[in-house]
This record gives sequence, structure tokens and C-alpha cells, in this order.
Amino acid sequence: MPVGVSRAWRVGWLVVALLAPARPSAADPPKATSTLGPMGHDLFEAADFRVRVGAALALGKQRPAGARASLERALQDPHPAVRTAVASALSVLADPAAAPALERAAAREQVAPVRARMAESMDGLRRGRPPSTLDGKQVVVQIGRMTNESDVIAPEVEDAIAAAARAEVSRMRAAALVDAADSESLARVRARRLPILVLEGRVDKLSVSPGADGGIVVSAHVELRIQRAGALRGTIAGGASVEERDGSPDEERLRDLRARAVAAAVEGALRGAEKGLQAAAK
Repeated sequence: MPVGVSRAWRVGWLVVALLAPARPSAADPPKATSTLGPMGHDLFEAADFRVRVGAALALGKQRPAGARASLERALQDPHPAVRTAVASALSVLADPAAAPALERAAAREQVAPVRARMAESMDGLRRGRPPSTLDGKQVVVQIGRMTNESDVIAPEVEDAIAAAARAEVSRMRAAALVDAADSESLARVRARRLPILVLEGRVDKLSVSPGADGGIVVSAHVELRIQRAGALRGTIAGGASVEERDGSPDEERLRDLRARAVAAAVEGALRGAEKGLQAAAK
């Protein structure tokens, strides 16, 4: 372990009050563009948010006609992981005309890591460069396995913790986020001899308790592990509570609240952790 790096760096807690759901109106849902075929159908019609995530990323890479307009509409998706994927897809699409839509979406976004990813994509489009550039980067971060080890069965939180970690790392000036499957970028990383860290995590606590005026409070706690070449270099923990004051939510809204609590917990853990990551890479 490098000198000066503690295995338990810090615990961050956030409390977020939510007065209204950040999702599209049921009366005016986004509609698929017919020219997109199966990808458009999956992006707007798939019940499983993970399918919608995959469709968004595929649209960004394949760039079919109508992709930008459909991705812009999908910024209203009810799931934070999908909105994050859409912001990433628009960045890969590299069409500067998408910047205003990202700006509007970021202004209404309630989940901080998702808002940060939207802002990062918007900034990259306006500067005319992809956010994954290695210029000025001192460390490369890969997002590893994220698990839900709480007592609550909630499949959505694994995607939420991964999406939030990606969003927070993307905000760091000295860190580059590179996917393990991106062989082209990894070749450039090795050519520059940049250290690679793997960020793994788990949700170890997830709970729902009564809130004020008949509402509820959803609380989450996460632990993130920093590894280099298979060796543990440090851990970061964070927690957050998200309050729903507008009555008792249905199951769909509860899933969204759990995902938001987990995302906010990750934000609390990684806030100000950039120097710690740089130290762990030495």
C-alpha cells in the first residue's frame, strides 16, 4: 500500500428531498423513431431498463439516421441508469447539435451523478472533443463488479451504483474513464504508461423508513474498493437518504427512489476522492 493512503478514506452522507418524480409524463411519453427499427423499439418500449441502456449505447455507436433526435427524447427516461447511458451515447455520437438538449435535461435532473454525466457530455460536444480523451490525465479508472449485498431484493441498484460511479469519475480532471473492452483506448493508455485502477463496489445497506407527512425515507450505504493489478489500495464508503414527501409511492417510484439513494451515496463517497485515487495509483 502506498504511503499516506488509508484503507478507509472517508464516509460521506447526503440527504436529498424529492418533491416530485423526475420522469416523463404518462400522457406524453417519448416515442420511437420508426427508422431505428429494433433499437428504437428497445429504447422506448422495453420494460427492462437494462435493455433500454443497451439500446441507447448501441445507437451512439452505430449512428443510424434519427439517432440524435431519439436519444434526446430518451433523456426523459424514468430510470437514472438509462439517462446516464443516453448522455454517454450522445457524447459518442459527437453531434454538437445535441448540446442544448443535454443542457435542458441537466437543468431538470434531480440525480446528481446523472446530471454530472449530462454536463460532461455537453461540455465535450461544445468543445468538439470526446470526454474520454487522455490529455492531462494522470490515472485511468475502470468500473468493475458492482453488487447488491443488502437485505433488499432490488436489481436496479447494481446498475445505479455503476452508473453513478461512472458519472463521478467522468467529472474528475485527472482521471480518465476507460472501459475494459475498449481495446483502442487501452492501447493508448499503455503507450502513455498511465496507471489503471479498478473501482468495484457493493450496496451493503438499503432501507425504507417512515418520513414526514406520510412520506417515506429511503437510505442507502455503499462501499467502493480501489484496486490496482489485483491488489487492494483503499476503500471509500458513502451513504445517502432520499425523502419522498408526496405520499406513499408505487413500486415503480420506489425503484426509482432506491436507485437515487444509491447514486447519491456513491456521490458522497467519491466527492473529493480524486487525490486519493491519484495516491492509490502510485
